[in-house]
Amino acid sequence: MVLTDVPANRVPILKPKDYTAAGYKILFSAIEVGQKGEFFKTILVPNRKTAANNASGISCDLIGGNYGD
Repeated sequence: MVLTDVPANRVPILKPKDYTAAGYKILFSAIEVGQKGEFFKTILVPNRKTAANNASGISCDLIGGNYGD
């Protein structure tokens, strides 16, 4: 996940048509039990962007998303 604080570099993050809260059960559970640490770590990349990666077992990766149907 690449993020920026430069408005000209931004694109909207839209909710996917097939979004369900169940897909985020692990994230919601971590919050409910009181996780307060960082969920993501950020790595600085050029043009005032950051690459955000998981830092606590919670991930924004689409694991298996590159596999065929």
